[in-house]
Formats: sequence, structure tokens, C-alpha cells
Amino acid sequence: MVGGACDEELFTWNGPVYTPEEYEQMLTDQRVAREHEQKSWFEQTVTANPVTTRVLVEFTPESVPFRDPVTGEFDEFNSQTSLSRRRRRDDRWLPRWGGVHYLWSTPEWDWAAATLGPALDDAVHQLQHALHPGEPVER
Repeated sequence: MVGGACDEELFTWNGPVYTPEEYEQMLTDQRVAREHEQKSWFEQTVTANPVTTRVLVEFTPESVPFRDPVTGEFDEFNSQTSLSRRRRRDDRWLPRWGGVHYLWSTPEWDWAAATLGPALDDAVHQLQHALHPGEPVER
């Protein structure tokens, strides 16, 4: 009722009081317990073994904004990957990309590859073989 008297108990909190740090810790503990329960269910119901698979990563370019027809150097991109090549240098060229990228060198070239999707990990060896089969790789 507008303008009427209100009972003081209406504005009294009788529940627990937490500091922001305590509350964040409580939420973290709940999340960890829930994730543990979910993981345990999966291990008991599906499998406790690691679940891994190879993922196909497409490096075919959508654009090649930098290319040097004299040296053969290039930068190519698509929506999920980047690939670059520069003449081999002693000072170890690094691309100006953020995020995780893979670097290696062949006798003639310094190479860099990156993906926004799954990490390349061991698949980088397949990429190297596709780009320069049989050439020795350093790094």
C-alpha cells in the first residue's frame, strides 16, 4: 500500500553473509564438484580412457595478402589458419601473429603456421610433410 506503514522485518536479512572472496570461492568449489561428478559419470558410463582424435585442418588460402614473386616469401590466410614462409635467416624470423603458432626451418626457408581451431601438436609434422616432403626440419 502506497504511503502506508511497513513492517521493519520486511527489510531484515537473516541469511548468511559472505565476503566477495568467500562467495567466489564457494562458486568455484561448487563448479569443481559439479565437474568432478560429471567427469566421474562419463568415466563410469562411457570410458575412463583418454578420448583423442586427429582433426583435419585446412590450410588452403582464402587470401595471400603478402607474396614476393622474386623471393617466394608469402603470408596466406583463411578463416581458421595462417601460413607464412620467409627466406632462412640466422636471427630466426618470428611472425607478428598473436596466439599459438608453430615455427620450423628447412635448409632454404623459415616457416610459421597457426590455427584458430584445434592445436596442431603432432599434426604439424603432417603439415610439414605436405609442404616440403623429405626436407630436413629444425626447431
